[in-house]
Amino acid sequence: MSKKSKIEPKTSKRSRRENNAVSSGIVEPNPSKYTWLVEGDTEEAYMNSLFSHLEDSTRVRLKYEKSKPINLKGGRKEPYLDKINSYLNIPRRKFICIFDLDIVRTNESNFNKYKALIDKKKQFENTDDSDEPSVIFCNNMPSFEYWLLLHFAYTSAYYETESGIEKILKKHLPEYEKNKVANLFSKLCGSDDTNLINAIKNSTKSAKASKGQRLDEVSKMKECNVSYSDMHLLFEGKQKMPR
Repeated sequence: MSKKSKIEPKTSKRSRRENNAVSSGIVEPNPSKYTWLVEGDTEEAYMNSLFSHLEDSTRVRLKYEKSKPINLKGGRKEPYLDKINSYLNIPRRKFICIFDLDIVRTNESNFNKYKALIDKKKQFENTDDSDEPSVIFCNNMPSFEYWLLLHFAYTSAYYETESGIEKILKKHLPEYEKNKVANLFSKLCGSDDTNLINAIKNSTKSAKASKGQRLDEVSKMKECNVSYSDMHLLFEGKQKMPR
């Protein structure tokens, strides 16, 4: 009688695109984890210091597991909108993307790219059966500096570019300079959560106030005449507000 050959367990098949994505480090091998994508150095430094700060916080919690942010600029020439699109093409992707909308509001080509990203994101959400969203866009209009400003005060004023925001931000944080981000979070919040809690509250308020005029909702980029931030989406429920 011939000896039976040992049958190896059948491995699950992956598409060539998915194998390439995982091996290149573009996406987390574990599909239950989120990959955090940020547009530039300021966002990367802020998120790293935020993660560190929240380890000791009893008043603020993230909704999603922290991970080392991937900087979409990274010294490469590829526009970050194209990089986000490449992530939306990866099977079993779960990612959180923090990025600015000033180049979308002021450039027709970028506006069309952004609308295509929103449509692709919606199509994916319609086929996703999980309880948690797979793709989370934390937009800042016009820029991340608006979110930084919300740590100090709420404003419903419209800013088309980040330079206008920076002038107001420097009234609260005179030493702020773009891409010089050493100790940025401690300068914004110190060791307390009060300013962070205010920012979350103000971000929620800005998102409600901008409804109907957001870049993902308008058909022409000039119809957007509001500033807003979606950074509040990263945090758990209602925070314990300072007395």
